[in-house]
Amino acid sequence: MRIGVSAVTGTQGGPRTYAVELLRALARLPGDDEFVLFADDPTAVRGEPRVRGVRVPMPIRAARPLSEAILLPVLARRERLDVFHGTKQTLPRGVPGARVVSIHDLAPMLMPETFQKGAGEWLRRTTAGAARRAHIVITGSETTARDLRDRLGVPPERIAVTPYGVEDRFRAPQSPERIDAVRRSLGLPSRWIACVGTIQPRKNVDVVLDAVERLAERGRDVPVLALAGRVGWMSDAVIARAKASPRVRWLGEIADDDLPPLLAGAQVFLSPSSYEGFGLAVAEAMAAGAAVIGGSGSSLDEVVGDAGLLVPPKDADALADALDGLLANDARRRALAAAGRERCSRFTWDATAKATRAAYVRAVEAAR
Repeated sequence: MRIGVSAVTGTQGGPRTYAVELLRALARLPGDDEFVLFADDPTAVRGEPRVRGVRVPMPIRAARPLSEAILLPVLARRERLDVFHGTKQTLPRGVPGARVVSIHDLAPMLMPETFQKGAGEWLRRTTAGAARRAHIVITGSETTARDLRDRLGVPPERIAVTPYGVEDRFRAPQSPERIDAVRRSLGLPSRWIACVGTIQPRKNVDVVLDAVERLAERGRDVPVLALAGRVGWMSDAVIARAKASPRVRWLGEIADDDLPPLLAGAQVFLSPSSYEGFGLAVAEAMAAGAAVIGGSGSSLDEVVGDAGLLVPPKDADALADALDGLLANDARRRALAAAGRERCSRFTWDATAKATRAAYVRAVEAAR
């Protein structure tokens, strides 16, 4: 098959990782499939002879809707595609071939208050439209599959659940020397806890800050919080608070190569998110060997299972208690770290690619 894959690859975050790692894994599958990557930065997948890049100009983020609605279908129709796969919740009208879309989550519908008005409206409209137009909707968890059925009325036969993968670089052992070098380059002390991800309201970074402060008020010896990630929307206040706290090191976006050592060296990884479609950052932390505390009630229940701790997302006291317990119990922390590594062995991009390739076949059959 000749498969077109559209992605936004010039912005750090889970959707970029998903698109790039999925395409690399698809290109490793046996067979003679050919792939065309339509992206703002098509060089994100280099050195793959079966992947050709086509640039979709997107000079500013605000231009994405126009580029996707008008330019992308024109470029795609030139390629004689058998399948078109939109990897970030959008599927423009007029694209050729069997239509596949990845819908990572329904946060714009389920938590509209956590999005800016204009962006939220656009995401709700495009996500719903993509779900209607797609022959197959791919998602990373049973949680989001349920949301697709209940909220958008997507029938089960048009949904493919394909859990996402974790890159091998997170599983690779990190030497003490490498961890120490990254620690020093980031200005961290000898002990730290970590919170990594795009800073946006539903990630509940304010709850993390509250929990750290409450432990300090109890007189606990709390490691410094290493807070890293891309600055998202509605985040100015929480970032200002983090920068002002002596208990926090605001790192912003860090180099990709520094992330595995940062996670591997952390005492605990915190992600009390209110809603996740999969929870890639949490899976990466588990694979790197960090004990994790996540937010209950969404896909993290599936990803973390009993290999970490889950707390109500908005409950700072519960998060503080869970963190306190792990910091005080080295054996428990090490046991959870080992369990997390073992659990994440099932999350590979090769497995994701095989399941996605099967979804393409289903889409072609549905399009006939």
